[in-house]
Amino acid sequence: MSMQTSLARASARAAEDDWRDHKRACATCQPAARRRAWADLCPDGSRIRRAMYQAARYLEQQRKLDRQPVPGQGTLI
Repeated sequence: MSMQTSLARASARAAEDDWRDHKRACATCQPAARRRAWADLCPDGSRIRRAMYQAARYLEQQRKLDRQPVPGQGTLI
């Protein structure tokens, strides 16, 4: 696992924690999330949720890059 993947994983975990903390504390976002009515989230909740999904997408990209061979490394046979 590369350093970029480790950093992306930490970032994704922090973004998930931010969303969970906000969802628990916000009177608007808690019922909207329960109903999965994402359009009803408050502006901060919408921004935090979007950041969580962006961090998750970046983590997935880094994991895909980790599965690729190292640049300049060819097959031995």
